[in-house]
Amino acid sequence: MLSFFTLALAATVGGLPTLLPATEEKPAPAGKPTSQRPEPTLSAGLRVEFAADLGAASLAVTRGNIGIESPLPPIGEWRLGADLASEWSWYDFDDFPSAAGGLTAPLAHGQSSLLGLSLVRPLGDGWTFVGRPVIAFSGDQEAEFADSVLFGGFVTIGRRITDTLTLSVGMYAAEQFEEDAVVFPIAGIQWQIDEQTRLASRGPGLRLTRELGEGWQAFLEGTYRPRDYRLADDSSVPGGALSDDSIPVSLGAEWQPRPAFQLSFQVGALLGRSIELRDDSGDTVFEENAEPSAFVGFGLRIGL
Repeated sequence: MLSFFTLALAATVGGLPTLLPATEEKPAPAGKPTSQRPEPTLSAGLRVEFAADLGAASLAVTRGNIGIESPLPPIGEWRLGADLASEWSWYDFDDFPSAAGGLTAPLAHGQSSLLGLSLVRPLGDGWTFVGRPVIAFSGDQEAEFADSVLFGGFVTIGRRITDTLTLSVGMYAAEQFEEDAVVFPIAGIQWQIDEQTRLASRGPGLRLTRELGEGWQAFLEGTYRPRDYRLADDSSVPGGALSDDSIPVSLGAEWQPRPAFQLSFQVGALLGRSIELRDDSGDTVFEENAEPSAFVGFGLRIGL
């Protein structure tokens, strides 16, 4: 499956380092400018994933992340940005040998880090080009760094259909550990339904947001979250890879008392989760679907 990069630096509320644009493009109400240059932003999150049955075993995970994103000086009509993000994941497998034919738990502490560059250029008549190359590291803390590096990126073309609706299409490509690279089409939507309600694609998912007033907003979100980790040479699958893919669906709230400060909270369920172990030849040595499980997440964003 895909690597830890999914599609966006969603570091709010248990957010994760991912691959699509670092910030969400929000359609502005009619008559309001959209050219204001964003400020650098520091974000951090914590997510607790409660134990899920994994065949005869179970798995619980705690994740923490931190990231920074910043605009860069423009070059001609090109708007540029960069972001750096890391996620740390603590895996707690219980009775894993019973489920995996005697294999010991392959991963206790995984780390994922990325460096991304955003390239945006207006093309006229409401059209915009967006490109994003990314280099990432994802693996066990004891894994070989050179074997844990992945490259990926995407390009999209979007059109502002109305003052409240923007649609986009493009192509995404990324390397994977011990599997062929993936290439597939992507699509996006940013729709200001009314003054309080917005529907926006966030990578491979959607978020519906409702403004509540006094700095509060509620949201309902579903997305696809793949993760890949390179395993250490002394793990039960030496030099192999572990994939942890799921579909988190959550309900949450964000509080923004002032423009440069935001707190967030969410509660939800991990659906469609699968765990796969591959050896260094790419052969699957263990694969199991997990039962749905609950999670809670907290996030912080601060303008710098």
